[in-house]
Amino acid sequence: METLNPIHSKAALEIQDVIVVADLHLGIEEELKRHGINLPHQTDALARELVELCFESNKKKLIILGDVKHAIPWQTSHVRRFFAKIFEMAPELRVGIIPGNHDGNLELDIEERIQIYSNRGMTLNSVGLFHGHMYPSEEVTRCQTLVTGHEHPCLKLGEGIFERCWLRVPFSKKGEKWKDGKGEVVIMPAFNELCGCNSLSLSHEHYLSPLIKRDFLDLEKGIIYLLDGVSLPLREVIDAPRS
Repeated sequence: METLNPIHSKAALEIQDVIVVADLHLGIEEELKRHGINLPHQTDALARELVELCFESNKKKLIILGDVKHAIPWQTSHVRRFFAKIFEMAPELRVGIIPGNHDGNLELDIEERIQIYSNRGMTLNSVGLFHGHMYPSEEVTRCQTLVTGHEHPCLKLGEGIFERCWLRVPFSKKGEKWKDGKGEVVIMPAFNELCGCNSLSLSHEHYLSPLIKRDFLDLEKGIIYLLDGVSLPLREVIDAPRS
């Protein structure tokens, strides 16, 4: 079984020789501006942070689990600028993308050297990777451990105060029957801090993932991991109605 190493204080994961992140939502500042929130663009800063993560961990490949861009129906200059910056700083870096629900026509904005996988995911030996807005492929489903994004999980610490976190959840009996075997899902926090977040709940209807909505995951046995490594049982810190 492959070892998954969350990088301390970062919404990033090491698997083999790869850095994995999810939910960049490049260009989200444009939407925030339309709502009266003016923030500096973070495209260059996100590119620098990812390159630094790869350098510090001596990894030569980066895989993005979807929602590279934020604007769904059109292309964005932020995507082109982001990858130009990435390859300016790290021309040897290999980049792969599993498209998410925000990534329509993404291929029009990226370079040929970037590999685009199926939107139903891909595998790194025993680990299945997918975005999370749709069911993964049969190949991904057969993996013992599945890693996904899409949910933007966070823990509510107070009124208007949220902290990004990881969520690790085993498959339920129903889910084990569906995937024909045991296993678990690791839900990644959004890499971009400007993304909205989905506060955790024990209600299946609260989530976006079809795996959770269909009760394929046992939320009662879920474990929350904060970015600093602190772990908490989901059922002990969430006060929400059961589905």
